[in-house]
Amino acid sequence: MNGSFPIQELKNLKNLIFLDISGNNFDGTLSFKELSNLKNLKTLDVSYNQFNSSLSAAGNQLSGPLPECIGNLTNLQFLDLSFNQLSGNIQSIVSELTSLKYLLLSGNEFEGSFSFSALANHSKLEVFILSPGSSRLELETENPTWFPAFQLKYIQLSNCNLNVRTRAIPSFLRYQHDIRFIDLSHNKLVGTFPTWILQNNSNLGVINLRNNSFTGTFQLPNIKHGLVQLDISSNNLTGMLPKEFGLVLPRLEYINMSRNNFGGNVPSSISETPALSILDLSHNNFSGELPGSLFANCTMYCALILSNNNFQGNVFPQGMNLRSMTVLDMKNNNFSAMVGVDLVNSSSLSFFDISNNKVSGPIPRLLCNLTHLSF
Repeated sequence: MNGSFPIQELKNLKNLIFLDISGNNFDGTLSFKELSNLKNLKTLDVSYNQFNSSLSAAGNQLSGPLPECIGNLTNLQFLDLSFNQLSGNIQSIVSELTSLKYLLLSGNEFEGSFSFSALANHSKLEVFILSPGSSRLELETENPTWFPAFQLKYIQLSNCNLNVRTRAIPSFLRYQHDIRFIDLSHNKLVGTFPTWILQNNSNLGVINLRNNSFTGTFQLPNIKHGLVQLDISSNNLTGMLPKEFGLVLPRLEYINMSRNNFGGNVPSSISETPALSILDLSHNNFSGELPGSLFANCTMYCALILSNNNFQGNVFPQGMNLRSMTVLDMKNNNFSAMVGVDLVNSSSLSFFDISNNKVSGPIPRLLCNLTHLSF
């Protein structure tokens, strides 16, 4: 459908709860002043049209400040304003929408300061997304002191100028116990690694703390955990990985611990993660020989990135399963052998790099059987 949407014709539908006109070609100005009369409206979706007015809906060309009349929609449960050109300060408007379950604000040009305390009474809030944010918007969670009435399931605050004065990890997260997805990446946060996020949220599937300044060691929760994706790359973490790593986190599919200061051996318990498809431990101080059980149970297409460490011994320890490998990056280590190579069944391997090591002797003939090798 195209043309102007007859929003004014809906103003008398007092009992309207759900309105979805997404994925069309409506254009022109969409005035939401009339919608302020729809007191029972809970869901409004006008995303992916061609509206160019001053409000809502993901993936349009909306610009200017958010109309204050939106604050009258006190029963609204889903609000997605992401990926427009909206500007101004939104805190006073959002604070009135206490029935919200989903609040998506990414990809706009909002300005000023947004205090998370404005959401303290949003007891139904489950999803909050504000990333990537505008460089002119600062998100503050620590001032003033407040206590959340909500239990979030999904929170994404990547690259959003989070707590720029203290660089503290949001303390209200200590009171959350049902988070499934958390992304605090690219915020320059400081402090020790927040093990309590894993400990408090047994249903957590994804944690992304990439590109911050967390210090200390990586600690495991004291419960067997269902975490699927772990990204703590580009921090200042040190020490050895716990021996029980794979036993406590057996469902991991993606691990990125690159660009830290980890040392010691890679724990053999990583082999207890049969669904693991990407393991990136590059740019650390790991040493010793690779455990023979590494990727022994791998059944998925896999990428193994161990470059820029101090590993030694055989590039391919006995028992390593290479049948599903697509990427093997072992450069800049101290590997000295490449014996027992069983790559004949690794038809999926496309990237292979063992440059800047101490490997000598003839090149294994089996490398010629890698028909998909491109590097």
